[in-house]
Amino acid sequence: MGLLDKTNPAATRESVIRWAIGGGIAAPVLVRLILFQRPPIPQTFLPVVLMTAALAGAGFGALMEWQFDDGEEKPLKKLPPGSVWDRDLDP
Repeated sequence: MGLLDKTNPAATRESVIRWAIGGGIAAPVLVRLILFQRPPIPQTFLPVVLMTAALAGAGFGALMEWQFDDGEEKPLKKLPPGSVWDRDLDP
C-alpha cells in the first residue's frame, strides 16, 4: 500500500478538492496566528511563509481525504433484540 493509493472508498475528485481548499485556507490562517504570538519575522518573508503554508495545507488536506475513511458511509451494526443497549431508558 503506497502513499498515493486510494484507501478511502468514498473519496471523489470533488471531495478531495474541497478538502484541499479547506486545508489551503486553514493552514496559512493558523500560521499567521502563531506568528502573531512570536517575535515578528521580516515582512518580506511573510508572503513566502504563508504561500508555503497554503500549499502544504492544501496537499495535506487532499491527502487526508484520499487516505482516511471517515466511517460515515458504513451502516451501523444492528444490535440483537433484548440487549442492554436496545432497552428504552426512559422510566
